[in-house]
Amino acid sequence: KVVEEGLPRRSAGLGTMIRGSRNATIVPHGQHLFIEPQAIHFENIEANMKYIHTLVVRNLSTYVKRIRCEPPTSPEFRLVSNNEIGVAPGLQVSIDVEFLTRKPFDYEDRLVITAEDFRFEVELSAKAPCANITFDSNVNFGTVVTKRPHHQEILLTNEGSRPGKFEIVSPLRSLKITPASGKLTPAGSAGNTQRVKVELNQETPATVHELLELRMEGLSSLVSATRSIDVHAECVDQTLHICNQDNQVISSLDFGNLYHGVSKVVMVELVNDGPTAAAFNASVVEVHDAGEEGAAGNGGLGGGTSAHTSPSETVDKAQQPLTVTPFTGQVPAFGRVPLEFTFSPAVFNEGKGFICNRMPDRHTRRHEFAGKIESEELNLTLPLK
Repeated sequence: KVVEEGLPRRSAGLGTMIRGSRNATIVPHGQHLFIEPQAIHFENIEANMKYIHTLVVRNLSTYVKRIRCEPPTSPEFRLVSNNEIGVAPGLQVSIDVEFLTRKPFDYEDRLVITAEDFRFEVELSAKAPCANITFDSNVNFGTVVTKRPHHQEILLTNEGSRPGKFEIVSPLRSLKITPASGKLTPAGSAGNTQRVKVELNQETPATVHELLELRMEGLSSLVSATRSIDVHAECVDQTLHICNQDNQVISSLDFGNLYHGVSKVVMVELVNDGPTAAAFNASVVEVHDAGEEGAAGNGGLGGGTSAHTSPSETVDKAQQPLTVTPFTGQVPAFGRVPLEFTFSPAVFNEGKGFICNRMPDRHTRRHEFAGKIESEELNLTLPLK
């Protein structure tokens, strides 16, 4: 680029044009002309009907430009202008392009405009009345869970003046298209749009990148009747885990030994390792209630109760043997929900004997519970002992 020294500069919208206080116009080499529009299209042509489109050529340089036009080769397109036109600096000239045919069909040609080192081709086209089906060529499911159906939609719209047909072919059995084919009425009428549902149900973890083949009928011969729709998805397994405070996956809880009539709380977390929220239900059922004689138990959920340990680990007594809070809820995607298990053995009832010879350390009882956490959405059951 050549810039006159000492002149203030500003960027213009046409090319990279610089203006100064002396009204100098400096443009990059080979970009002295601005042409608008850069392509001319005649839509829905009819026989024996003349169509006219105006082309504007503007001179951005500081010199007179001799513009030469190479007319189209097709007889249907005609250039209404001299082959050589002189354009003064900063001015523009209008060129009319006419189209006339006796037989409506699809036509393509070009108009070449040159001036010294400048050359530009203006695309010319004429289309007979036809369908024009538009759609989004990208379907992105994002990160989804395996073994569950997921849905996205493709909206097909006919913006043309004639009806059109479509058919979508899927290369994968895990991709289901509904409806796979159909007919679209002309634009402005009922039925010119169709929502197509794309269902993805992947059994194993995988990265899905497939091309759906869209076949169309009734389009212009200047455009392809077969197009592709990209389908993207990241399929992962999803499950729930029960973790202790050390973030270790567990399948059992041990409350140890504690006194009758007091309570002990054990905190765990329900962890969701998947991309979608999952509802859950938690429940516990007592499956074993041992006799009074025997050592204190060390296993299982609500492992054992005895008079052997200090009550320093316990809180005030509760009425129910074992409860879980919350017993229902939802774990957010890649999130955690705390669960509180509270074991509250009932107060021991001494109905026989004398106070002077009571021996409470011999009265022990072992409690065992079977718990489970279920998620219907994931078809999952987590046992907990």
